[in-house]
Amino acid sequence: MGGKVFCINNTIHNTEDGSIVHKNTIKENTLLYNILKIKEISVNSIHTMFANKDDIKNLEISAYSEDGYVEAVELKNKKFCLGVKWHHELMINDDNMNNIFKYYIDTCKRR
Repeated sequence: MGGKVFCINNTIHNTEDGSIVHKNTIKENTLLYNILKIKEISVNSIHTMFANKDDIKNLEISAYSEDGYVEAVELKNKKFCLGVKWHHELMINDDNMNNIFKYYIDTCKRR
């Protein structure tokens, strides 16, 4: 796919306990928006590696953190190809996160 990653180390993007630490803005007309039906979501953040939006090739950026970093990407020409930077599996009490899993499972069932 190409592209580069870089490292940033601040508390908003490096909280190892998985707690909710920042908001993401979700772009309309994306798979992530179609699944969640919301423009903003609060997420956890454990990783310090980021993709630079100018270096992302062949992927659509579908969400940004409140400080402008890429938080979600997807491929439009696939049935389900969604990558999120947060750990949605640690947010199992959040219906929005469960909707991502449900959408994926439903997509698999339809195949």
